Amino acid sequence: MVDSLVDKVYNNYNVVNHGGTMEFREVFAQRFRSARILSGMSLQQLADKIDNRITKQALSKYEAGLAMPDSKLLILLARELKVAVEFFFRPVDTSLAITDIRYRKKSGISKKALSSALEQASEYLERYAVVESLFPATQHYSFTPFLADSVSDAEEAAEQLREEWNLGSDPVENLVQILEDRSVKVVQLDNVDKIDAFTGMAKGARFIALQQGLPGDRQRSTLAHELGHMVYAPDSSADEEKFAYRFSGAFMAPRQTVLEELGERRHSLTYPELKNLKKKYGMSMQQWVYRAKDLGIISETHFREHFIRFNINGKKNEQVEIVTEQPQRLRTLVFRALEEEIIGESRAAELLHMSINEVRAEMRVPD
Repeated sequence: MVDSLVDKVYNNYNVVNHGGTMEFREVFAQRFRSARILSGMSLQQLADKIDNRITKQALSKYEAGLAMPDSKLLILLARELKVAVEFFFRPVDTSLAITDIRYRKKSGISKKALSSALEQASEYLERYAVVESLFPATQHYSFTPFLADSVSDAEEAAEQLREEWNLGSDPVENLVQILEDRSVKVVQLDNVDKIDAFTGMAKGARFIALQQGLPGDRQRSTLAHELGHMVYAPDSSADEEKFAYRFSGAFMAPRQTVLEELGERRHSLTYPELKNLKKKYGMSMQQWVYRAKDLGIISETHFREHFIRFNINGKKNEQVEIVTEQPQRLRTLVFRALEEEIIGESRAAELLHMSINEVRAEMRVPD
């Protein structure tokens, strides 16, 4: 028998899924495994953290749904795994399955890192789905896949998407916000080595997952790159990775805009203008040099000369810092639900991975 604390949490959270009531231990088993993977620890590492209070074999039984911890151990597990006790009993949405996954990863990535990245994305998207279910009128956007015969078709694909999304040709001020406003969720990954980003589908909505804390220009180019993978039609004949790279620059700085900024033909580009263009478009100086080369504004020779200078001077060339953008839509919906008394403070705190005091501080109107 589970004791009073666990009973209380269970009763408060009404552990159900879309197919009916789940077995109590099955819910705990699934959540416990998820929390452990999110922590990056193996069963043995977790057992070592708790010293002599639990064995790897006992933890394995928890993950298999064969046993339950008592209250003291439950609290200890929550503390070591850095989750609230309530996390272990959150309703499980069995309809949430991540599909159509496409990774952009470096060689040598471990199976553990891949599992952690997927678990982080799944856990975030699950919370997101819970909040969106409170506001069923949420609008979903889509876009037309682009059949690319050559890498240069990325120019037209970027222009097509900008037109579909009514973006015009102006600089993109906040790419994360544009994606969120058009039903593409942005997931921030914490400490996952050798994964730059990946895309996928969950409950009919697209998402992009990428490393947290990237410099703003790199974050924006990565998001636009992954957007290129989403736009790329599966039966296209163009090299998909090269298409996505070209699309990234074309989406952030459309062809006609670049021609207006740089002119149709140049021998070289100056540092002051690259610096100002980076500020204006949130796109790195190196990516601007690539755009100039791709559009034939500078020759291949001049392009190589620029990159020789970049390689010599290193990061000194990119002195202009672009602010890293933060996803806001989930927070906005949670605080809306709290204000409208659809959910309470404890539920809001759990959905945002915040403490109740932090939630209250966010809701407080400044004097």
